[in-house]
Amino acid sequence: MPRTHERSGFFEVEPGEELLPLFDHLEVFVDKQLQRWGSGQFARMVLLRDAGGETTAKTLQEAREDSAEDRHQIEMLIIHYMEGGSLGGRTLVISATSWSREAAGSFRLAVKVGGPEEAEVIGLAQMVGDEIRAYKDREKAKAEVEGQEPGPKEAPTSLWLNPWVVGIGTALGATLAAAVITWLWASIF
Repeated sequence: MPRTHERSGFFEVEPGEELLPLFDHLEVFVDKQLQRWGSGQFARMVLLRDAGGETTAKTLQEAREDSAEDRHQIEMLIIHYMEGGSLGGRTLVISATSWSREAAGSFRLAVKVGGPEEAEVIGLAQMVGDEIRAYKDREKAKAEVEGQEPGPKEAPTSLWLNPWVVGIGTALGATLAAAVITWLWASIF
């Protein structure tokens, strides 16, 4: 009987941080990674708990459509890898205690991977963790860019607006103006 391996990772989630897009992103990402494990079947279960009760679905979209509330308190995204119809393979669980924008305080997003002690299982938790960090970094950078005040527009890259050309032109113009004024002054007096 093979030994089992389990690895968990936790990520702090800030108040108001929207996690639904992250779970959508992870559904696609994890499925692509699991396909590299070779032949087998995949089964996904999404568990949502809200004021209206509990909802189980195969995808996040189904869960959102079936649920009575727009904002759910708990979500668990469970992806099983089944070989030969038996559920003795790998399991990935991603859960959050809350993702409501109105939730007070920070909470943790948990990633838990279990299954036979193999390189894929050991590495999957780290892989998903890296993806979560990358996603959060991208979202943070995007929010910072969107929140910035519009900066000064860049000048067109024209020869006539080149600083050297402008500087030399200004100097020549000033010299010419001084010469004309001097000539006029000498002519009058």
